[in-house]
Amino acid sequence: MVARIGRPLSLRRLFILLAALSTAHAASATDSGLTVSVDRHTVEYGKSVVLTVRSTEPDTDPGAISLAALEPDFAIEPIRGRSATETDTPMRQWRLYPRRPGELIIPAPDNAARRDPVRLNVTPAVDPRDGQPIRVTREISGTDVWLRQAVHLTMTLETASPIIILERETPAHDALAIHELATTERPVDPQQQRYRHTTGWVAHPLRQGEQRLQLPPLRYVRDGVTTHRFYPPVLQLAVRPLPPYLSPQMPIGTLSLQIDRPDRFVFTDELHDLKVTLQGRGIRRQDMPQLERQLASSADITLYPAQQAYQQKTDAGRLIGQSDYAIPFSIKQSGRITLPDLRLDYFDPNTGRIVSRQVAGQAVYAMNRWLFYLLIGIGLVVLGISIRKSLPPLTRHLRRLKGYTRVIGLLPMADSDERVVQLLREVALGEGWPANLTLAQWLQYWQNHYRPDTRLDRAIEALILKRYAGEPLDIRQVREQLRAALSRQHAIPGWLGRLTPVNE
Repeated sequence: MVARIGRPLSLRRLFILLAALSTAHAASATDSGLTVSVDRHTVEYGKSVVLTVRSTEPDTDPGAISLAALEPDFAIEPIRGRSATETDTPMRQWRLYPRRPGELIIPAPDNAARRDPVRLNVTPAVDPRDGQPIRVTREISGTDVWLRQAVHLTMTLETASPIIILERETPAHDALAIHELATTERPVDPQQQRYRHTTGWVAHPLRQGEQRLQLPPLRYVRDGVTTHRFYPPVLQLAVRPLPPYLSPQMPIGTLSLQIDRPDRFVFTDELHDLKVTLQGRGIRRQDMPQLERQLASSADITLYPAQQAYQQKTDAGRLIGQSDYAIPFSIKQSGRITLPDLRLDYFDPNTGRIVSRQVAGQAVYAMNRWLFYLLIGIGLVVLGISIRKSLPPLTRHLRRLKGYTRVIGLLPMADSDERVVQLLREVALGEGWPANLTLAQWLQYWQNHYRPDTRLDRAIEALILKRYAGEPLDIRQVREQLRAALSRQHAIPGWLGRLTPVNE
């Protein structure tokens, strides 16, 4: 009976033993994984932490782990040197640069001994010289782009210093043409003394499909020492092929044309310059259209080879290619000549359509130089004749003004009707009228040359009544009436006085 009972007990013991062995093997496999650690858990943005991966067994290679999960938040640089500690424990080290401030997480590898992630606190960057914060912003123009369309990646650093040094490199890429953007500085708030420094890169895809680009860091240099390294984000571009109807020379971007208009009047058979400025936003030099191909001589105008100068500019973090043309030309015949038209064709990546613009040529007036000087000579002769003919009227006008000035000045001192009549005769002399006119004749001459003036009429009538009827005369009132009428005629030209009557 003991034998029958002992057989099932031995099977139970065997099962327990196998379970214990299985648990011990699993624990041994877990302990044989990798350990992940960092040299510090708080780091300033723009500076690095050291990631160390160790293996608990000599057969496990810590360099075989994948760090792809870290790339969105960190730039990874391997540390060259010993791969083992003093105890010959296999290990690998990397330098991690955070791509942004804030709390970041370093996940543990799949075969790590501990599955807990490493938490990293990234504090804002601080300028080591003035202790002021450095605010870094990044901007990507787009990731879903056309072939040869410009992709701008700009980084803006806001600092308290108006002058800093930003160093960067331009990497080589087999599917992307990469160019640096010039660094621009502008004040943000003069009272707080904050300044923005903008720089970056522009990439033109040369191959369709998925393209990946890791740009080098933007190095912040103070006193000749690189204090911070700011890494831009990783670019994952989806490059679309261009429509099949586009020619390989079609620019991808937007074009604008500015013409420095030549003089409206030019001489024939002489060289003149037509200056044209062509700007392309986001267009490389080799993709800029060649305007000289559109220019051809005609029966009226001769065009010579254009002189072209190219320069690359940066405006608000965008690449601007600019071609400056100086096109010599000469006019063959006199008359009104129209310069050649210019046409712009480009593919607008925003709308996905071809844009065509026609810029009309300017009209100029051409003349032979000898004919020009002949016309000037004729004009001078005509001007001399006109001046000669205008001298007598001018002399009379000056004499007339002089006479009015004298009479108006002497009227307030006239104390009798005889003295007033004498002054009226001086007016007649200045006007060129006969000197021995009676008062009625003097008034008739006046009315023939000028519009009637009731003040003058009443004054002459009072003088006639005094001289021929013996009626009393208010000499003061007569003087005021005559002075007002003559002052008006003295103050305005004669032809205007004829058109402006005064009745008071």
